[in-house]
Amino acid sequence: MQSAGGRFRSAALTLALLASTPVCAAEPDVPATPSIATSLPFTDPRLALLAAGIDLRYNYIGEYFNVVSGGVSNGSSFNGRLEQTLYLDLQKISGWRGAELHAHVFGIHGQGPGVKHLGDVMSISNIEALETVRLFELWIEQSLFDGFLNIRFGQLAADSEFFVSDTAAQFFNGTFGWPGTTAANMLQGGPAYPLATPGVRVALKPSDDFLFQAAIYNGSPADPDAEDGQRDNRHGLSFRMEDPPLVMAEAQLGYVFGLAGKLKVGGWYEFSDFTDKLTDQPVAHNSGVYGVIDQALWKAAFGGRRQFSGAGLGRTQPAE
Repeated sequence: MQSAGGRFRSAALTLALLASTPVCAAEPDVPATPSIATSLPFTDPRLALLAAGIDLRYNYIGEYFNVVSGGVSNGSSFNGRLEQTLYLDLQKISGWRGAELHAHVFGIHGQGPGVKHLGDVMSISNIEALETVRLFELWIEQSLFDGFLNIRFGQLAADSEFFVSDTAAQFFNGTFGWPGTTAANMLQGGPAYPLATPGVRVALKPSDDFLFQAAIYNGSPADPDAEDGQRDNRHGLSFRMEDPPLVMAEAQLGYVFGLAGKLKVGGWYEFSDFTDKLTDQPVAHNSGVYGVIDQALWKAAFGGRRQFSGAGLGRTQPAE
């Protein structure tokens, strides 16, 4: 499974239906970076929405695979995902200082190679999921004390913030997002794409290079006894609150060792009862610890639209 919250991959066709807000050049004689928005013969309608505190984004990803040998069968497949993301700046809209509302909806279609041809346990696709229209995340975020404290509550996905490698997101394969160790061991795969669950996340950021965050989620994003969690919670509207909780915590440290790097150390504890798949014996809980290191090894002489940085932990921002 993978994070909602986008992934770049080979063998994938990505089409941004609405372009980003154009960047103004620092000097009058330096042209702005070309984009769809700057090429249109009319004013980008997003500018008026952004000024009003409304940020509406669409993104489409399509994947074509052809299995030429191996698997359970050979042949081609196409699957895709249209996603709509809405951010509302509640300070601009209602005067609620430091608050933001976020909604994320998926329109998933087609059948990927995992189900159709491979029968794999860990999907080779980051977007492959049950064909449906699904609410993914829906939360309100409150930032306090100039960003030192940040609280998020609502329907959350743990793979948007925990156990994530920034550099691994450049590759396609489900395990480069939410790792197999959590997807295979947590109830119904845990709160990760394409299933989210009610929860609360608290983050402390005393500096640009250090962040600590902890969250508590409902322990299962679908009925724990359901044969297929995605079918049980087909449209993401179950909002389950009755399951034993899942707790996660993570510390992030940005550093420079020759080039920028980032260290993440965290763990989880799931309070639900389990049956050990090897011994068929009851187990009182599920827990684990993990570590992630992202280290830049080489940097091109020219700048790019995106670059890895050990600083600025939190929401990814485009490079200037």
